[in-house]
Amino acid sequence: MHTQILLEKFLQNYNGAFIIVSHDREFLKRTCEQTLEIEQVACFFIRDRLMNIWNTKRTTDLCQSYNKKIDREQKHLQEFVDRFRYKALRRARLKANSRR
Repeated sequence: MHTQILLEKFLQNYNGAFIIVSHDREFLKRTCEQTLEIEQVACFFIRDRLMNIWNTKRTTDLCQSYNKKIDREQKHLQEFVDRFRYKALRRARLKANSRR
């Protein structure tokens, strides 16, 4: 832990570029001002604090999952409507044929 604090202090005062690979979000928040994000086959240079990036990503992910949920519900309801509409049409035809 003491080594990490020393490294943080050094990096905060360092006047240059450095690459950090870490999963420790607190460490990254305290030491990084700009980010190069590598995701699958794309690279993104982001001139923003990590908290802003994470908040934006979290919001985007929540919106996407909500949209997927709405799409699933809409598909389910459409299948329900289609199933009973055809039954109602069949019933109406049978009723019309029985009147003849």
